[in-house]
Amino acid sequence: MSGDVTSRADHALARNDRWRSLRVSISRDLFGWIGLVVLALAVLAALLAPWIAPHNPVEQSVVDRFLPPAWVDGGEAEFLFGTDHLGRDVLTRTLYAGRVSLSIGLVTAICAALIGVTLGIIAGFREGLVGTVVMRLVDIQTAFPFLVIAIAVVAVVGPSVPTLIATLTFWTWVPFARVAQGSVLKIKHQEYIAAARMAGTSTGKILLRHVLPNALPPLLVIWTFAIAQVIVAESALSFLGLGIQPPTPTWGSMVSQGRQHLDIAWWAATVPALAIVAVVLAVNLVGDWLRDRFDPQLST
Repeated sequence: MSGDVTSRADHALARNDRWRSLRVSISRDLFGWIGLVVLALAVLAALLAPWIAPHNPVEQSVVDRFLPPAWVDGGEAEFLFGTDHLGRDVLTRTLYAGRVSLSIGLVTAICAALIGVTLGIIAGFREGLVGTVVMRLVDIQTAFPFLVIAIAVVAVVGPSVPTLIATLTFWTWVPFARVAQGSVLKIKHQEYIAAARMAGTSTGKILLRHVLPNALPPLLVIWTFAIAQVIVAESALSFLGLGIQPPTPTWGSMVSQGRQHLDIAWWAATVPALAIVAVVLAVNLVGDWLRDRFDPQLST
């Protein structure tokens, strides 16, 4: 009798553990899919902005200044999210600003990944003087405050898209180098790497066929977080007037211009600010999801 009771208790406990594990898995996948859907919608809206935006993003109309959103008293259906201090449609400018911010985030993350992963693999695979020099470069770059460097570069070169991408890349490549070096240091001592060397496989082929594919999962996670980081940094620089210059709309510059009129036109700053929050949160959710998938130990 006691054995049956114990067996039933064990089965109940195991069933509860399975349900708990299932709920945790569903919640993680759910948030990951939500982030993926939001990010896909943001990218799609940015790509289709010339076709779905109701107005010209730089067209001004003094008559339509400070019109509230369509659902607020005094709003017009033609301007769904209202207009700013120059009578420009906030929805249109938010869509076009997404093209700029998302493009800069994606291009910068790719450039940073290429530079950081290359240097990290070199530092990890070739220990000694070469690896020490590369990692000292990482330490030196980390020591410099990003905002000071950005202000100095923009002051000397002038604000432009290439300058902004180069500055953000200089700031973003370090995590890729550190993660790549750490992954390579673990992988290079595996038996299959030694077997490949004994078989006469060249160093380049070993790196491309064995080292890089095994180091890719954590680097992919870092890459997703880098996109969110760059979007926030670009918005901050545009907010300070160091990013893309008017009349080209960016989320940061829209927030900067709209904050001066928060008392009479809160929507001019709130809508682009919400766009930043939504996209950055979506990218982070996708990054967390990928991290849990590729490294389950981090989720326990």
